[in-house]
Amino acid sequence: MEVNQYIKDFFIDNEKAFNTEQIESLIQRCSKFSKLIGKEGNVHIVKKELSIVNKVKLFLITRYLGSELSKLKPSLGIKEGIEKVSNAELSKFLTVSSSYASAVVSKLVYDGFVIRVDRGFFAVSSTYISDYIGLLEKEINDKGNKKWKKEASRLQGKKIKQKKETIDITEIYKKLSEHLKINENFLKDSIFLNKDGSFKFNKEIPGKSKNEKQANCILCTAYIETIGLGKRTFTSNKIKNVCFNSNIDIREINQAIKYLKNYQYISKAARHSRENILLEKGKSRAIKILNEVCK
Repeated sequence: MEVNQYIKDFFIDNEKAFNTEQIESLIQRCSKFSKLIGKEGNVHIVKKELSIVNKVKLFLITRYLGSELSKLKPSLGIKEGIEKVSNAELSKFLTVSSSYASAVVSKLVYDGFVIRVDRGFFAVSSTYISDYIGLLEKEINDKGNKKWKKEASRLQGKKIKQKKETIDITEIYKKLSEHLKINENFLKDSIFLNKDGSFKFNKEIPGKSKNEKQANCILCTAYIETIGLGKRTFTSNKIKNVCFNSNIDIREINQAIKYLKNYQYISKAARHSRENILLEKGKSRAIKILNEVCK
């Protein structure tokens, strides 16, 4: 006889049983988020960005499904009773204090997601397993759709940007040559310009020390961005791409930029901005350095 709806709404069976087909389906779905490693029941969480509470939930679900799998496939040799988890195990898994792990579990017990099975041991309430995995799947799908839309938007924007940023290299060299009063051929030998507005120095930027070389390189890059490419601002990442590729930590560049700000060669574009602008004192210094480079 069918149970009345009001009884279904009121009574929640926290030890819901699954048939073989359901267990196999849950394992397949759960494997996208966590995996059982070895016969002792170690757990690997695939999504590292999950909160501690969600990691605990997945840990307990994975242990439960591992226990059910051991019944379906005894030949795998999975340890019996791995669905029961101690506070010490959770603390070790989460790399947090025992008291913190205990607080998280207590909250989940209060919510009904976790049940106490023995003194000091806990297990997931099987009723919530399918719904919880469904929530994770929905979140991944939603993020995937947003990411796809964002990527499509970015690529579209990139196409537009690339179209706008296609430059006349000859005109840029001419402009820089006039400003720097340097022979255009010498300039081409020293600075390589691309049609997309990127550029590289073919010759080494001078400086008595590593820090001075970095500072001089920043000033020269900022000068070409400002005068040659007609941009108002420049960023630390732009400096890194032009001058140093991946051979320098961005923190070193930021330190050099801080030094240049102290001497009023450059300044922040705005109070809370990460962009910088080249000041007149910095332009004079950059001209002097580039004249030396392009000899």
